[in-house]
Amino acid sequence: MRLFNRPLIATIALLCILSCCNAGTIQDGGRHFPSQSPDASPLLPNWLGSGFSVSSTDHFLVAHDAGMPQSQQLADRLEAAFTQFQSFFQQSGFELQSPTDRLGWISFSDSDQFARYVRRAEKTNASRLSGYYSARTNRVVIVESVSPDHVASEQTPPAQMPGEVLGDIAPLTGDNDPNQFVKIAHELAHQLAFNTGLQKRGVMYPLWVSEGLAMQYETKLTSPHRGNTDRSERLVQMQTHNRLIPLERFASITRLPANRDRCEDLYAQAWGFFDFLLTRHPDVLKSYLESLYNEDPGFRSVLAINTEFSEHIGSIDNLNRQWMHYICAQ
Repeated sequence: MRLFNRPLIATIALLCILSCCNAGTIQDGGRHFPSQSPDASPLLPNWLGSGFSVSSTDHFLVAHDAGMPQSQQLADRLEAAFTQFQSFFQQSGFELQSPTDRLGWISFSDSDQFARYVRRAEKTNASRLSGYYSARTNRVVIVESVSPDHVASEQTPPAQMPGEVLGDIAPLTGDNDPNQFVKIAHELAHQLAFNTGLQKRGVMYPLWVSEGLAMQYETKLTSPHRGNTDRSERLVQMQTHNRLIPLERFASITRLPANRDRCEDLYAQAWGFFDFLLTRHPDVLKSYLESLYNEDPGFRSVLAINTEFSEHIGSIDNLNRQWMHYICAQ
C-alpha cells in the first residue's frame, strides 16, 4: 500500500514554493521586487521595511516610498543627468571611467521618515540635511518635501557626520527649488565624482574640491550652459565686504563652520575657486585631482594638504592676483 499520494505531495510542494516567493516582496501595480533580490537587497536595509518601489536604469537603482511612477521618474531623470555630467567634464578635458555597479538612491516623501533613516543609518542628527551623498555606502538619500519644522535656524551648526572626511556626507543648499533640481544635481555630482574617477572614496579631500566640483553641476539639470548665479553673486558680496577666506587657509579647510552664514560663504568661495581653476587652469586642476586620487585613504594633516596644493597648483602669492581678477570679472 502506498503511504503517500504523489500528486498531493507535488501540489503541496508547489504551494509552499509560491508562498515563500511571495512572502517578502515590494509591490507596485503589477511589478514585484523580492526584498532579497540582487537589485533591491544591496540598496534597502532590512530594517527599513518593504513600503518602497524600486526602479532601475543602466546606471541607477532608485527606491522611492511614494510608488513606482515616482521611482521611475527619478531614475529616468538621473540617467539623463548622467549623460550631461559626462559631457560637461569631458568637454573640460577630463577622462571619466564608467561606474562598475548601478548607483543607489533612496527617496523619501516625508522629512520625518528621512530623519529617522539618517539617525539609524548614519548615527547622526539630520536637522541640517534634506539630501546627502555618503561615500561610506556610495548611496544618495534625499527627502522630496521639507516641512517647516525641519528647516534649520540660521545658527544651527552643520551635522557632523561619521568619519569627519568631507565628501563623506555633505549638507546641501537650494531647498527653495520646487522641482528639487538643485538638490538632485548637487548630490548626483558628488556620487558621480566618486564613481567616474574624478575622486576616490576614502581619500581626505579639501572642502573646496568636493563641494566646488558638485556646485559646478548644480544648475545643469535646468540649463546646461547656465552659470551658477547664486554662488557667483555671493562670492562678489564676500569680496565687497572683506569676507573672503585667505587662500593659504582656505586651501586646507576640510570641515564646514558652525555658523550657517559662514557655511554659505564657504560654499560660494569653494564654487568660485574650483570654477576659477576649471576655466582658467584646467590642466593644473586635472593634475591636482589625479594626484589626490592616488593618495592613500585616511586622515591627512593640514601641512600635507597645503604641500600638495603648492606642488600642483602653485604658490599662493601668484594665485592671489589671478584669483582677484577672476572675482572682479563676475
